[in-house]
Amino acid sequence: DSVEAVEEQTFHPDVPRDAVLERLPAKLTLTGSDGTEVKSEIEWMGMQQSGSTGTAYGYIVSHELPNIKGLMAEAQLKFEEEEELPLLLSPMFKDGMVLQRGGCKVFGKAGNTQVTVTVTGYDPVQVTCENGDWAAELDLAASADPVTVTVSTGKGESITIENVLIGEVWFASGQSNMDYNVQQMTGETLEKLQQADYSNIRFNKRSMYSSFEAVERYGDSWTVPTGFDSIKDQSAFAACFAVAL
Repeated sequence: DSVEAVEEQTFHPDVPRDAVLERLPAKLTLTGSDGTEVKSEIEWMGMQQSGSTGTAYGYIVSHELPNIKGLMAEAQLKFEEEEELPLLLSPMFKDGMVLQRGGCKVFGKAGNTQVTVTVTGYDPVQVTCENGDWAAELDLAASADPVTVTVSTGKGESITIENVLIGEVWFASGQSNMDYNVQQMTGETLEKLQQADYSNIRFNKRSMYSSFEAVERYGDSWTVPTGFDSIKDQSAFAACFAVAL
């Protein structure tokens, strides 16, 4: 019956969407008609801004009562005009990922500071950020041995990404053809996937949602396969292509 934000957050007005998304899922309290309170969270789906306030829309993703699953909630978020951006990484940079071999970029947002990107076995790369976007260009050799990527700023902020491989990154883009998953397969191709080695393969499956704005931040993560059973929900085309590579 009602939704109340548990914690008030302040954000920079120039890039409200990114600052908002970095702080979601948001903690919420849902109150039922019988007075029962349920602690929950929402994940981001869209953002609208008007003046100094904005509204983030999301689906309930964690809850204590099954009958509220899928409830649409909205929380008013206030923006602080003078606040500098915190160190933010594009959400594609997460534990268990693959970085493209050769030339690639690590990027995100930060305040007025120097941003340093350090990859295990390589010299640090430093760029200057002026309260907005930053990007560090890297030149990496392919490696099946996991490395660590550390991003830090002159203000003492730091983000570390573990278990990162360096190799080929391919986008399998499409509609129902790409959404057809491994567990729907049959025959010889399925048998090949059941016997394949997934030790150097990683998956990142995009969630399906719509937005009236270009989406720069999202909540998806990388999957590190532990065998055939752990990839059954992945795209069949993408899995076959990865195994062939």
